[in-house]
Amino acid sequence: YFIFLIAQLFFCGSYINVHFPRKNNNMNSGSGIAELMAAENRASQIVAEARIGRAGLTGGGALSLIHSPTLQNLPNSTHPPLRPFFRKCRNSMTTSTTRIFARFVTARGDRMKQAQADADALIASYRLEQQAAFDASSAGNGSVGGESSAKLRADTAADILSMQGQFSKNAQAAVDVLLSKCCEVSLDVPTARIRSTQKLYGQ
Repeated sequence: YFIFLIAQLFFCGSYINVHFPRKNNNMNSGSGIAELMAAENRASQIVAEARIGRAGLTGGGALSLIHSPTLQNLPNSTHPPLRPFFRKCRNSMTTSTTRIFARFVTARGDRMKQAQADADALIASYRLEQQAAFDASSAGNGSVGGESSAKLRADTAADILSMQGQFSKNAQAAVDVLLSKCCEVSLDVPTARIRSTQKLYGQ
């Protein structure tokens, strides 16, 4: 951005020297020198503001540079023919800075999307590698201890069948025990409760 602004300023200076040469009479010479000095001062201010705001373009520095007092005051030259030229320079610099900032924002968004896609691809690849390694390890363990695995599965199936048979055999007995406990009624009254009742009614 700094180099772009310096190029714009050199272009402005060459345009002034070609199209608005200094005249020989003393009166016009003095006013022309004053105008050139004022233009140089404004150019120096623009360069200084560009140096200060160059690092802050990502955080709104471009907008502050566009609306800076120096750029806003460029058309206020006392030489009438220079006003349209300075206005054109200001508009050109403003448009260029806005376009550069817009391209920067768009490029940053594209880079973020590409980084997200790359990260997702890496995660998916790593997950597939780990899944393949786990499957290979599981298959290897099963092939080495094939006989032990078959025996273990047979013993487990036998234990399950035994437990199912015991459940079927003892299910009715368990239900009878539960029903007897739920329906059992005791008519025995504790002695302490009998005495407390007699005392309450004065017997």
